[in-house]
Amino acid sequence: SWSLSGVLLAPLLTGFLYRYSVTLTFAFVIVMMALTSLLVSAFKVPAPIPDDAAHPDIAHIPRHVAAAFKYMARLACIVGFFCGGIIAYLYPKLAAERGISTETVGTLLFLHGGANMVTYVLMKRLRRWHYNFPISLAVLAVAAVAIAWVGYAPTLVWIAGAMVLFGLARGFVVYATVYYSLAV
Repeated sequence: SWSLSGVLLAPLLTGFLYRYSVTLTFAFVIVMMALTSLLVSAFKVPAPIPDDAAHPDIAHIPRHVAAAFKYMARLACIVGFFCGGIIAYLYPKLAAERGISTETVGTLLFLHGGANMVTYVLMKRLRRWHYNFPISLAVLAVAAVAIAWVGYAPTLVWIAGAMVLFGLARGFVVYATVYYSLAV
């Protein structure tokens, strides 16, 4: 479901929204991210699982907790792909309207993609984020702020920082979705 809605419908819907208003497009995604954060914050999960090398598997995680994280990750991934659709397909148009050169747009998109790659490498090596609800919620909050900065930041330095933060957050969401989907 996240592939269908995120990969296919996100660019379609945001493209139509962009035709009417850049603000409407970014506001829609910011609201979606905020609502997802609120919905995720309503999950009842236990305290974080300690990072203990003696427990390399997840056999000690109750199935209902694992299922809750799987559902939460899928929800976040849908919104992540919507935001990613804006970054990949619509941000270059917005940047051109704001007078940002194509070379700079390419660099900004590179920063976003690079942050994604770094996140994947870090998440593969670290386990502290496994079934850690506060970390997951914090990442969603960072993603909401970052996507707003991408659309409305006044300087290129702020936009670049937002691209990196959003790339890190989106990488976390995508990697966590794959991890939790395979773990249950």
